[in-house]
Amino acid sequence: MKPETEGWVRLAEDDLKAAGLLLEQGFLRHCIFECQQALEKLLKAIWVEQAPQGYPPREHNLVSLAGKLGVQLSTEQLQFLDDLSKQYKPARYADVAVEYSLEEAQNYYCLLYTSPSPR
Repeated sequence: MKPETEGWVRLAEDDLKAAGLLLEQGFLRHCIFECQQALEKLLKAIWVEQAPQGYPPREHNLVSLAGKLGVQLSTEQLQFLDDLSKQYKPARYADVAVEYSLEEAQNYYCLLYTSPSPR
């Protein structure tokens, strides 16, 4: 694995750990944002690993990133990526903020946390 890839994976792991801590403390919006960030950084790690050089695209749409990578995903996985991508702005910006339930935050976190490691 390239050192740059390891850096992206480490950041993703940190985001997932932060999501767990935020969930425990009841910061649901922040938990969901960190879940989105963790998955985005994992996809960007794949990009860096596969690319001969350069940086991954500066975008937050998980479906688009996965598509550009040619990652083969099930319909259920694509739906999850789409749902989580749609949480990027509401979880981050006050003008489109959403109140999340504990169940929603747990769902996003648990689906990421229990997924197989990309390593």
